[in-house]
Amino acid sequence: MTRDSGPALKALGLASLMIGLVTLAIFGVIGYSIYEETKYFAENITQLQPKINIPTNDGNLDFEASIIIPNRGVLPIRLMLEGDLYSNKTLIGSFTPISETIMPNEAKRITTNLPVNRSLLDNENATLLLNCSVSLQPFVSISISTSITFPIPIPDLNISEDDFQITSGPAKTLNASHTLIPLNIQFSNKSPLSVKGNMKIVITSTPIAKVNGNYGEESFNIEINPDQTFSKNIEIATLTENVAKGKYSLDLIISIEGQETVIAKEVDVG
Repeated sequence: MTRDSGPALKALGLASLMIGLVTLAIFGVIGYSIYEETKYFAENITQLQPKINIPTNDGNLDFEASIIIPNRGVLPIRLMLEGDLYSNKTLIGSFTPISETIMPNEAKRITTNLPVNRSLLDNENATLLLNCSVSLQPFVSISISTSITFPIPIPDLNISEDDFQITSGPAKTLNASHTLIPLNIQFSNKSPLSVKGNMKIVITSTPIAKVNGNYGEESFNIEINPDQTFSKNIEIATLTENVAKGKYSLDLIISIEGQETVIAKEVDVG
């Protein structure tokens, strides 16, 4: 007698169909999550907000990057984030890799900080090379890499007239037509940052030449650490016909980090 195998085959077929539907549903969920996260990262990863704050307590700069990452899918995601910071193609720092798990319908702000040696910044912009890996647990992983260029802020050194002291001695004959005006310049760096740049001293008037102008100038480089004093002796040649004892007006033109500051001073020349 032949056993009827119809019910068994139907049950097997139904089981196969159910397994297929479940598998399809799983891959549909995975595909949806991949689509949502990939779309978000593709649209928003360049909106990472890198910036350099100035200064930190030790006089260095502080690099900070921040981004809000939501999980718009239906599976937990595991985020791995790492990056390198460059200035003019020179690696100046790498931040510690970040690992975060973000649950469905949850958003997390990811923030990283990196102290940066100011002396390594030799360009107006810095570039962050970012590598990001997003894993849809426990199935698949996607990787995204991008670069973000952003401006380096110019520090406000707050140089003021009180930071400079200028004294002079007697004028000295240089030749038949010119006289040397000796000056001693002292500059106190009250900024928490090191100062490196150029200074130009211009005589703008003398007791005889009272019309504002350029009656001689001298330039020199300055480099001074925080809370230190810079001292420099210079001599400026000017026409002897403009020289007499009395007050001389000076312009101190300081060029530091792309900033130019002009400070007016007076000095008595004996």
